Amino acid sequence: MDLQSYDAWERRSVELLTREAVAPGVALAALEHVAAGIAAWSPGEGPLTHRVQDAFATAAPSTAELEREDVAVKRWLAARMFACWLAYQGDGIAAIIGYLHSCFRVFAEERARDDNAREAIRRSDLRIMHTER
Repeated sequence: MDLQSYDAWERRSVELLTREAVAPGVALAALEHVAAGIAAWSPGEGPLTHRVQDAFATAAPSTAELEREDVAVKRWLAARMFACWLAYQGDGIAAIIGYLHSCFRVFAEERARDDNAREAIRRSDLRIMHTER
């Protein structure tokens, strides 16, 4: 990706992950769909920035009433997404999507321990950043 397209991807991804009334898993699934559309682009199909904008424009995840903790979880996922170096290590934005799914799985495991979302986020960060290999 060129810098302008990556900037658009990153900004719109954070917006999608934190969109009001969209559950964390639904937002992540929508972002995965967007990423697949962007990754299908190839030179000669117009500017990549247009593909990025078009892919996000078609994202219409379903809305629902959220639990109070869902907002924190979505912000945490957005923080994991922002400035994510994995795009440079793996297969581009698909690597970021895989990473976010892994983060969300770790969170679900940690939340199952005591149903405390705040502590689950803390434990997830510890596992992801310091103990998982």
